[in-house]
Amino acid sequence: MSRVLHFLLLITFCLLLTSCGGDSNSSTASLLGSLKATKASSSTITLTTAQQYDIIRLMQAMFNAAPGAFNLQVLGEHLVSSGISMSELAKELEQSDLFKSPLLYPPSLTSQQFADKLVTNMIGDTANAYNRASIASAVAYFVDNGTSRGEIAWLLASLISTIPVTDSNWGKAAAQLSNRVEVAYYYSVTKAQSSDDFGTLQAVTRFVTADPATVITAKDRK
Repeated sequence: MSRVLHFLLLITFCLLLTSCGGDSNSSTASLLGSLKATKASSSTITLTTAQQYDIIRLMQAMFNAAPGAFNLQVLGEHLVSSGISMSELAKELEQSDLFKSPLLYPPSLTSQQFADKLVTNMIGDTANAYNRASIASAVAYFVDNGTSRGEIAWLLASLISTIPVTDSNWGKAAAQLSNRVEVAYYYSVTKAQSSDDFGTLQAVTRFVTADPATVITAKDRK
């Protein structure tokens, strides 16, 4: 049964990529250049809870970090005012110096190396080696065939977030991502904290796992 679930996941992943792929008509110029915003926003745009969670999930997928209140608002205002999709926002953030830095995903990485690192960062040891390798191979395949690195990170996180935490293959990965997003939301929205230090933003969710107890511990530190 586990093998059947595994292949169903791969099929779903492929269908999601196929339906969401394609070139964007919007500008692909970097919006921020990094997570550090350069000026205060003057817009009065109010984000929905769903938009907040989407952006936080994207930041976790691409940067292993909470956005913080200020960056969340800047990204949200750009998302709303420009009318772009989350996949298109991911493509823009992919051009940032931070995403391409040695800390994360430098352009020198091959598609397979990028895929292996992305899967390690997003899934870690929550899935077995066979499943991790299979998903990494799928990620590398789509990157080699035109899907951007930022977009693939967003799509993988979107897929994982739909998996029941009771699933025997991917449930722990889903729980871990959900817990990290929840802590990042608490930091960025509930407590409205911000930082221009990338290490600080990564530290928000660094020790959050699939264990609910790590959520409580992380929130207590904020």
